[in-house]
Amino acid sequence: MKLCRTALLTLISFLLVGCAAPRFVDVPPVLQLEQLSYAPQIKGNYAVFIQTGGWQIRTKESKKLGLVSSLWGTILADKGYFETMKNGLSATLQRASFVENELSPEEIKRADYDAQIILYQGNSSAEYGFQFFPSFYSSGQGVSYMTVTINVAIINKDGNLVSQSTITGEGYSPRESVSREDWEPPFRNIMIVGAQNALSDVTLKTISYLQNTLSVTHQPNPTKNPKKTTDPKGNIK
Repeated sequence: MKLCRTALLTLISFLLVGCAAPRFVDVPPVLQLEQLSYAPQIKGNYAVFIQTGGWQIRTKESKKLGLVSSLWGTILADKGYFETMKNGLSATLQRASFVENELSPEEIKRADYDAQIILYQGNSSAEYGFQFFPSFYSSGQGVSYMTVTINVAIINKDGNLVSQSTITGEGYSPRESVSREDWEPPFRNIMIVGAQNALSDVTLKTISYLQNTLSVTHQPNPTKNPKKTTDPKGNIK
């Protein structure tokens, strides 16, 4: 009976502390994606528009992951997403200009881009779970899970849509110990790691899609006025 009472009081204290004020967690960008070292570069000159501003992601309860208060955190993922995606595309595209707005066909032609790549933010979600250690109710383990979805469009210089796809990235954090006395730093770290893994996943999937698509739908502009050659009989090839 005493053990149950202690567990209940500890649970209530976790919830009261966690719900006292929403925590806003800024997600740092992922600047090193090891998988990119094996990825072939995409030839060509591209304009890239990365739309942001929609990913202030409130954590929600997850029965699958464990107990959580939905007020324990709001993940601010826009800046981290933009820098992670920009870093990945810069390393993969032969030439890339990151523009602040979508370009018109006239602007694409004027700048001599081979195509315009547009990335729109879609749905996002974040879950956070906590489980008490058996028979030890002053601490436990936390874990987070996040998903982000983007819509990718490739526009040629005539303004025509040549390909589009919806891509979802997922990320879990490893389980980390959390104590009642010092709960906020591990909570924050758990949410950051789960979010960064999701941003890395959506970036790598986007790069894979562009590699597969641009190699089929697009070839860089041919060299203007190619040099003419003749065969042994003097005929122009």
